[in-house]
Amino acid sequence: MVLSPNEKYAALVAVAGYVPVALSAGEYIGLLPACWRAIGATGIRISHRSYDAAALNPLRGQRSGVAGRGHRWEVHYDPYDVTRVWVRDHWNGGWIQAAWRHLSTAPAPF
Repeated sequence: MVLSPNEKYAALVAVAGYVPVALSAGEYIGLLPACWRAIGATGIRISHRSYDAAALNPLRGQRSGVAGRGHRWEVHYDPYDVTRVWVRDHWNGGWIQAAWRHLSTAPAPF
């Protein structure tokens, strides 16, 4: 009998059970939608909003090293929360959180 991958997984879960495992913060961020942007003097620009953080200073104007994406930086964002984005640090690993620069001027609640 030939089974599809989904059928094999269903058979495995029926026999062995399922153990839910919570995602780590990095895994959660990695599953968010992504875009590729350059890091300029004022930070990162997405949908007419600027995001910035002091941790981005060494990366400003630098190439990410990802040639297939035009040497831009991988930026993940939550489409339901515009207050911050996360930049994948291709040089040192991990994520850099950058806040929306004009959040304090937005009417509350936002």
